[in-house]
Amino acid sequence: MENDQDETPFVPVDALPLSVRPLFPYRQFNAMQSQCVDVAYCSDRHLVLSAPTGSGKTAVLEMCLARLWSSEAWCAEARGSRAAAVYIAPLKALTAERLDDWRQKLAGSEIQICELTGDAEADQEAAAERADLIVATPEKWDAFTRFRRSAHSVLARVSLVLVDEIHLLADESRGPTLEAVIARMKLHAQSPDTRTCPIASLRLVGVSATIANLEDIGAWFGPQCAILEFDSAFRPVPLSWHVLSWQMNITYRFDEELRRHVFQVVRSHCNSRPTMVFFNSRENA
Repeated sequence: MENDQDETPFVPVDALPLSVRPLFPYRQFNAMQSQCVDVAYCSDRHLVLSAPTGSGKTAVLEMCLARLWSSEAWCAEARGSRAAAVYIAPLKALTAERLDDWRQKLAGSEIQICELTGDAEADQEAAAERADLIVATPEKWDAFTRFRRSAHSVLARVSLVLVDEIHLLADESRGPTLEAVIARMKLHAQSPDTRTCPIASLRLVGVSATIANLEDIGAWFGPQCAILEFDSAFRPVPLSWHVLSWQMNITYRFDEELRRHVFQVVRSHCNSRPTMVFFNSRENA
């Protein structure tokens, strides 16, 4: 469902419990985030979110964490048995960024965060068993859930899975691993052996700036999955588009011909400022 920015009342952060407000170091949510509060924080529904880069999707993931960590059931459980969350992102740089940010925000709380890196296996197993939030790439989470001795007990505690850049499900090299770890979580959630464990009420949340098949992913996540889509009007910085074309006489030299024009195009638009250029392959870059 697409959303209208003009009709959005901004939700103040102090509408959330005091214990989770450190996750949100600002006074109010922006337009996109405000429209996500009902689903992300006020419900336990699966969620697939597509919103422009820089619009604040991480805060929506944090709303889901806030709901988990402020629930009466979570607060009443002892460490090691209460529900945990897993954050999965495709790049180690992205997981490291999230890890540093969350550790700073939650420094004064009892929330324990664990990163799976593949190093110091025994220490990481112990940390994962105590963790309230586990941060990992798809490959590291896949390896942990398949090969570690403590995997079953850790999996049984996971009730929330946050997937960043979920459009990589379509990636030929990394997509199968991401699909496998999500499918494994769904399978454990449906197992008779875990029906009294937190994973029995597993919640899946996926976000990205570019998802072509939102409905398909939502149907795969499960019934009643919320699908939220926000267009470029929700970008914090306006984006202008210019479409250029040139006559091409030799089809097989298409990429080479385009590269010849890159310098002049950048020069005419950059106003002497740093410029980022995207190519469709490393070879062309």
